[in-house]
Amino acid sequence: MANPIGARAEHHRSIGRAETIERFKEHVNLTAPQLERWLHTDESRSSGRRRPGVSESIDHESGRKIVIVLRQNARETDENDLNHMRNVVGDIKRHLRQRPDGDGTGAR
Repeated sequence: MANPIGARAEHHRSIGRAETIERFKEHVNLTAPQLERWLHTDESRSSGRRRPGVSESIDHESGRKIVIVLRQNARETDENDLNHMRNVVGDIKRHLRQRPDGDGTGAR
């Protein structure tokens, strides 16, 4: 039996540069300054999973990387950036599928 997680990961890696950038721009709905402002809030700093022994959450670190990607020229985007962009799009899609019914007020 094929490993569905492995198949998804392989598909994830097979998405090309232009499509990755396009999907990222479609899914990330904040500008770099908007996201940066939010990253400076207590709410931002208090949410998300943390690695043992590390004070910054994984999601907060990802947000800082997103700000960098949003600010750079697409020509400067390297393979590490593209991988992070693919992960961000996947995370956004997962969160949207998990979204509660209603307006989401109070959801984190």
